[in-house]
Amino acid sequence: MPTTDRDGHSIYWEEQGRKDGPLLLLVMGLGLSARSWDELPQRLAAQFRVVLFDNRGTGRSGKKPGLHSMGALADDAAAVLRAAGASEDRPAFVFGISLGGMISQELALRHPRLVRALALGATNMGPLGSRPTTLRSALSFLALITLGPGKRAERLARLCLSDDFVEKSPAEVERWAKGLERAGPLWALLQLASVLGHRSRKRLPSLRVPTLVIAGDSDRIIPFVNSERLAKLIPGAKLVRLEGAGHVFPLEQPQQTVDALVEHFIGKPEITR
Repeated sequence: MPTTDRDGHSIYWEEQGRKDGPLLLLVMGLGLSARSWDELPQRLAAQFRVVLFDNRGTGRSGKKPGLHSMGALADDAAAVLRAAGASEDRPAFVFGISLGGMISQELALRHPRLVRALALGATNMGPLGSRPTTLRSALSFLALITLGPGKRAERLARLCLSDDFVEKSPAEVERWAKGLERAGPLWALLQLASVLGHRSRKRLPSLRVPTLVIAGDSDRIIPFVNSERLAKLIPGAKLVRLEGAGHVFPLEQPQQTVDALVEHFIGKPEITR
């Protein structure tokens, strides 16, 4: 599988889908590898050439010690895009969730000519201007994201998913939890430090790429109001509210997620069910 080197870090990436399709980069959240996208890449593969990667310190990417700024993580994503064939003449679509949404904001701000259109999922503009999660949820997520499977994985699911989905879809929850590939505690903390240092509020009005902001309104980790605030700051941004969905909305409402992304990026919803 391919890797690209940037700033002494080896960044693992892979691709799925149509070789002749428009390039779509998926950017994962805090402490999880690209394997944690579950079935979303396959669902998007009919329409796109889907590229996904492991953030530095996570999964199959290198684990060189050092602080991770949001800018450095965004530059890693830009390096993956270029390695996959994106350029200023052939920009890519980008969808990031949670920390991945913050990285995607920074990517579009630092490398605007690499980004054709942007989708930001369950994310915020940083501590300034955002409504914080509850302390209990924040501490629980930090603890659980670094732990192995078992009952703790069930607790992670309870935090990341809506109560209704957990109750009605236990087999889906179990499959998702078992498939998660977590970063170690040190790397999760380094990524958390980049979240705490994230500051995009004053720069978001300068974005000039078509932007979709999408999130579930039952998100315990990043309250939905933060998506509303993002959409108001970004010129022309469209806001999609997924009723009843939690933080990991692509698992809970996969077809709604795919339809929203396809419509935003290429202008027609996926009709296959």
